[in-house]
Amino acid sequence: MKYIFTVCSLLLVLIHINAQTNNDSIGYVEYSFNEGAANVRTERLCFTKNSMVLTYVEPSAGKWPLFANKKYNSLEDSLADVKTIQALDRNQERDRQSIYRNVKDVFYIRTSPINGKRYCFYDTVPNRNWELTPDTQTIAGFACLKANFTFRSGVKGYAWYAPELAVPFGPETWYGLPGLILEVGSYDNFYKISVLKITIPYEEKTNLQPCINSKLVSKNEFSKIQQENNEQGLQQLLQKIQKQKNGNNQ
Repeated sequence: MKYIFTVCSLLLVLIHINAQTNNDSIGYVEYSFNEGAANVRTERLCFTKNSMVLTYVEPSAGKWPLFANKKYNSLEDSLADVKTIQALDRNQERDRQSIYRNVKDVFYIRTSPINGKRYCFYDTVPNRNWELTPDTQTIAGFACLKANFTFRSGVKGYAWYAPELAVPFGPETWYGLPGLILEVGSYDNFYKISVLKITIPYEEKTNLQPCINSKLVSKNEFSKIQQENNEQGLQQLLQKIQKQKNGNNQ
C-alpha cells in the first residue's frame, strides 16, 4: 500500500511538471533588473514551451529624482506634479519595448517605439558560452542549477536556471540553458537580474504574437528611422532656442 501511494505521488508530481511547460499553458515571470544601486526596470516574461514575449516596464516617473527628492510648499504644487507623473507614466506604458522569441528561430523580434509609432525588427541572438556547474540553490521554490559565462567586457557572470521548468528562456536576451533562467548576475555585483514572482499557469489573457500593431522593418531601417528622428528632434530644439534668443533681443 505504501509503495502504491509513493508511485501515485511521483506520477502526480510528473504530471504537474509536464503541465507547467505544456505547449498550451502560459507561464509568467517578473524580474527586477538592477545595475549598481539603481533599479533600471522590471521585466515581464510570458512564455509557453515554444515561444516567449518579454516586456520592459520602466519605473514610475514618481521615482525619478526630479520628483522623489522634491519638497512641496503647497498642496496645489504636489497635485500638479501628480498629474505630470501620471501623464509621463502613460507615455512610458505606450512606449514599452518588447522582445519575442520562438525556439525554432535563430533570431529575436524586437518591438520599439519611435515618436509614438511602433516598429519591430529582427535582431541576432547573442552567443552565450555557458559553463554548466553542479552548484545548486532554491529560488522562488524551484531547485536551480548554476551556469557561468563571460560578459563581452570580460567580467565573469553567472545564471541560475530551473531544470524543472524545461524551457530555454530568461530575462533580457539570456537564452539557451536547459531550464528557465531565474537569475543572472556579475561576480562584481554590479549587474543583477533577479526573479520577483512566478505564476504557472498564468490565467490572464496574453497574446504571444510578435509585431502587434507594429510595422516590421529591417534592423538597418529601424536604425535609420531612429537617427532621422533624433536629428529632427535636435533641429527642432535648436530652432526653439534660436527663436527664444531672437525674442530676448527684441
